[in-house]
Amino acid sequence: WIALKEKGIEFEYKKVDLQNKEATPAFGDAYSKANPNKLASSKVPVLEVTQNGETSVYTESKVLLQVIEEIWPEPPLLPEDVTTRYRSRVFSEVVYENIFGGNKSPYKLAMRKIDAQQQGEWDQQDEIANLCESLSVLDHSLREFAPAAGPFVCGDAFTLAECTTGPFVQRADAVFEHYLGINVVDLCRSKGYERAALWWKSVLERKSLVETGISTEQTIEGTKRIIDMMRAARM
Repeated sequence: WIALKEKGIEFEYKKVDLQNKEATPAFGDAYSKANPNKLASSKVPVLEVTQNGETSVYTESKVLLQVIEEIWPEPPLLPEDVTTRYRSRVFSEVVYENIFGGNKSPYKLAMRKIDAQQQGEWDQQDEIANLCESLSVLDHSLREFAPAAGPFVCGDAFTLAECTTGPFVQRADAVFEHYLGINVVDLCRSKGYERAALWWKSVLERKSLVETGISTEQTIEGTKRIIDMMRAARM
């Protein structure tokens, strides 16, 4: 929905409780019709678009962003030239893999260690060292791929790279601060990762992300539920 906000598109937002999908059967029906993988469990987001009296349904976050860009090309969220567009896409993959999604990413490691922290087996310095390694990759990527001017990977232009990574930045920022006592922007600055600090802070403060994201309190509450499910799975 960040992309829709950036483009100024009006839309109706319908919240789905993923822990109680039966309460919104229309969601599951829409997902199954749009996704060819019949073994896939329904998940958000799902986008319904009505044009010329016909309604189409789209799923999968990265695909949705491309669909939004094609249906509503203005203002563009992808650079015009192929090389810069490539850099934007590669950057989002590098950031996701190194900070959020990879098995050894600091976010996933933090999630697995929160229980250990509460049992007194957690070492903050280890977490800081692990996060710094990933933040150094972020800083290097921005210096290599981004123009000198502007806070984002494409300079002043907020692109699909930030639309893709923004929600993860918001979530990770809250988790690192609340559970690990680590402020990412301050840590970046202390290590000289000024480009990473500027990008992280600018993404967090982007109006479209603030308006569509969830509060820190909601993030922490959701994280607690995930941790509880992880513990239950081990029992």
